[in-house]
Amino acid sequence: AFNTIVADDELGLLFNKSLEDFGVVAVNQPKTDNFQTARNLIFVTPDGERTMLTYSGIAEEFGQTDIKYHQIKDYKMVYVEGGIWDNEGKKSKATLRTFNTAQRVGAQKAFALHDTLYVNKYREQFLELIKNSDLVFCNEKEAFALFKTKDIDDAVSKFQKLGKITIMTASAKGAYI
Repeated sequence: AFNTIVADDELGLLFNKSLEDFGVVAVNQPKTDNFQTARNLIFVTPDGERTMLTYSGIAEEFGQTDIKYHQIKDYKMVYVEGGIWDNEGKKSKATLRTFNTAQRVGAQKAFALHDTLYVNKYREQFLELIKNSDLVFCNEKEAFALFKTKDIDDAVSKFQKLGKITIMTASAKGAYI
């Protein structure tokens, strides 16, 4: 299942249809609102670096009431993107509700750091979320920001000390697990 909100516009309907075509349940129905469905353009250079241009649209309205217990109770794992963290606002409450519900039903919790902007802005909260996660996804720049280091071995060591399974991509160098 995929839990987000989309607008009742052409892109939102197409997004939900594509989920359905792949056998993925769209948890929430499209909403009629003043906002359009979110979109993200990603440009990747030959060396693997990426630049993202984002319009959050109706996704800014995502909150804890969009988290459905009846869906999570059957999950083996939930996956939350750090990009929805907004410092204890309604999207952060959705993250906490997702993790709390997963804890109650015995599902594992995966957390992705998302972007160095978010890591720098919410470093302490992200460290707490990681402590409550079973699996962490990030890239090396996000790890460097999280642990305030520029050394890959130091970042790996700090993740090991947290005792969490971590998958850290490192551009052309591959990935660390």
